[in-house]
Amino acid sequence: MKNILMLLLAIISTQTIYGQHIFKTIVKDKQENPLKGVTVTISEIGNVITDENGYAEINNLSSGKFSVTWSYVGFITKTDTINIPLNNTDPILIIMKPEEEELDEVIVQSTRTSRTISNTPTRVEIIDGEELDEKNNMRPANVSMLLHESTGIQVQQTSATSANASLRIQGLDGRYTQLLKDGYANFGNFANGLSILEIPPLDLKQVEVIKGPASTLYGGGAIAGVVNFISKMPGDDFEGDIMLNQSNIGQTNIGGYFSQRGKKMGYAVLGLLNLQRPYDVDKDDFSELPKNNNFTINPRLFFYPNESTTITLGNSLTSSNNIGGDIHVIKEEKKDGHVYYEKIKHLEIPARLSY
Repeated sequence: MKNILMLLLAIISTQTIYGQHIFKTIVKDKQENPLKGVTVTISEIGNVITDENGYAEINNLSSGKFSVTWSYVGFITKTDTINIPLNNTDPILIIMKPEEEELDEVIVQSTRTSRTISNTPTRVEIIDGEELDEKNNMRPANVSMLLHESTGIQVQQTSATSANASLRIQGLDGRYTQLLKDGYANFGNFANGLSILEIPPLDLKQVEVIKGPASTLYGGGAIAGVVNFISKMPGDDFEGDIMLNQSNIGQTNIGGYFSQRGKKMGYAVLGLLNLQRPYDVDKDDFSELPKNNNFTINPRLFFYPNESTTITLGNSLTSSNNIGGDIHVIKEEKKDGHVYYEKIKHLEIPARLSY
């Protein structure tokens, strides 16, 4: 009886071992590089993930027909049917192809008209004189406050040391924004943060803003948009504005604008002096506001040969000296370990003749 039980146990053990099969696979791409992380799924059994060699295996499979799926992000999912046990014990090699998405056909139609690009309407936003006066009282040194509170425009500080800022429209970098003064490229067509901090607001009549690409009319620097600063024109009555400002952070602003028109001749003069002492608010020996000396003078002459013609002759001088960084370096105090600073000097003398 004991021998019969031993024989039955041996038969059952043999059948169990015989029913436990192993499925092996190796997955590679077209260049025969192993693919790690491929999901190998056998229906009603489960799934495994390939290792760094592209190898995966599933154990304890019984005999029968199974559906196997290989899936991987960026590759075409592959499905096949296998019969267990396999005739060959070697791993099954699978080559997966990259997934290629095809776009539907796109048809672009256009209509040619006789209207030139310069005569095509463009959406222009205007910042008028009333808002200019309000922002000038808040920050008379430059136009950064005026533009900062306009929708879709961001004045972003580009340097914590020199406090330079760039003008971004619709999220694009500042170099893609074209800055104009009375329709002419400002500061030699360089749309950088230096231009924003060097434009005085005292003589501005209004500001025109185009948000969006305008490269056809204004060049490659107008990919993001255009900001055109319109200066005041002399009127029949004398106009004079004097501005004095002193802040608790060490900033002094002194400026004036005067203009008047005669029968055949007129004039407009702008002068502005900005002084900023280095300001260290948290006393860590590093300036939050740099030392800045800025001077601008802009005289213009207007000639009126007849009622429909105006000839403008103008010259401008802008001088700026900006230094920020270690307070001891700014104050020219020599101390060990205090050497970091950033210094910017700017001198520009442009002339303009328009008809």
